Amino acid sequence: MTVDFLRPVPIDRLGVRLETLRAGTKVQRLIGTLLHDDTAVAHAVLTLVRPTGVAVPSPPSAATLLPPDLSRPFQFPFFREPLGYHTAMESRLALGHFGRGRVAIWMRQQFPLVADAITSPTERVLVAADSGSGVSAGIEHASHTAINFDLTVALHRPLEGEWVGLDSISTYEPAGLGLADTRIWDVRGPVGRALQGLVIERRS
Repeated sequence: MTVDFLRPVPIDRLGVRLETLRAGTKVQRLIGTLLHDDTAVAHAVLTLVRPTGVAVPSPPSAATLLPPDLSRPFQFPFFREPLGYHTAMESRLALGHFGRGRVAIWMRQQFPLVADAITSPTERVLVAADSGSGVSAGIEHASHTAINFDLTVALHRPLEGEWVGLDSISTYEPAGLGLADTRIWDVRGPVGRALQGLVIERRS
C-alpha cells in the first residue's frame, strides 16, 4: 500500500472512495481516495495478492527485538495536545534512545480504528506504520520539522497479535530531503517494511 498525503486530514467525518485498477485472479490493485467534503485529502494504491500454499524455506532472521513485556513504557514527546494519537496508542521502547538515530518501539492500539468494529491485522500495521519517522526522529523538533509526504508499506505475512514493532532509522540530507526506513515486526519476527519520504524544513 502506498499513500500520498495531499493535504492535512481534518478530525471530522470523512468519506472513502474505492476503485478497481486491476481485477486479476492472483493480483488485484485498488485505488482508494480519502475525502473531506468531496475534496481528496489522501490517495492510496493497494496491491492485494492471493495467498497460496507453497513449500519454500525462509531464511532465519539474525536480529531480534526485546519483547513488549520486557520493553519500557514510552510516550512521544512532541505532541502538544493532551489527547491524541500518542494517548490512543500504547508504546514501549525496545531498542535505542529516542532522538539518537535507530530506535525500535512496540505500539498497540488502545481503541479500535472504527468504533464497534474489529481492527484487522493489516489495519493494525497501517495505524502504526506512519510513526516510523517519529520513532527514529534524529532532528531537533524545536528548530526543524521532518514531515513525511508519503508512506509505502509492504507486508510478506500477516501480523500476529496486537503489538506492532517499528525498528526505524531516518536519514536527513542538506537538500531538505530525508527517508525513514522501518522494519515492521510482530512478536514472532519481521512481517514487512515501511518507507516514508521526508521534507526537512527549519522552523520560522
